Amino acid sequence: DPMAKTQIAPSVEDQTSLEGVGSGSGLLDLTRESDDTSLGAEVLDHIDMEGVVGSGMAGAEAGVMAAKEQERDVLRQLRAAVKDAFYHALRDEQLLAFVSDNQRRYQEIVALNERRFRSGDISEVEFRKIELENLKFLTEVEEARRGLSEGRQLLGRLIGVEHAVAPSGVLRGP
Repeated sequence: DPMAKTQIAPSVEDQTSLEGVGSGSGLLDLTRESDDTSLGAEVLDHIDMEGVVGSGMAGAEAGVMAAKEQERDVLRQLRAAVKDAFYHALRDEQLLAFVSDNQRRYQEIVALNERRFRSGDISEVEFRKIELENLKFLTEVEEARRGLSEGRQLLGRLIGVEHAVAPSGVLRGP
């Protein structure tokens, strides 16, 4: 008789095993199966990925981004240094041309005053003052040459050229 006896289906407790197997963490795995693919192992793997490993990956990504940003900054600074060195070399070349022209003109003045000295129009002291002034012009020329040479060497080192020697007049601005 169907009314005489009611059958009870097996309970949830009968279907679930309460064994301490699976993940090996000491936690009870409340699963129907007791292997490593159980719910407990999946939860622990998920916790691992988001915890220690996840923070390690985030830290690594931050480090990579910082390194890329630092590389961009170094390249920006290098470009600025190359531009600066190039324009200084241009300026030094123009300065050398200017002081060389001044020295050449002053040399003509020295030659004229030497004739005046030989003819007795000026004293030896006056002539020596003129010669001394010529030495100042020669010093300016040598300083401009040295500055241009140093500027070209710096530019060469920045762009990776061992011996950056360019003949006079080779550097041109934009």
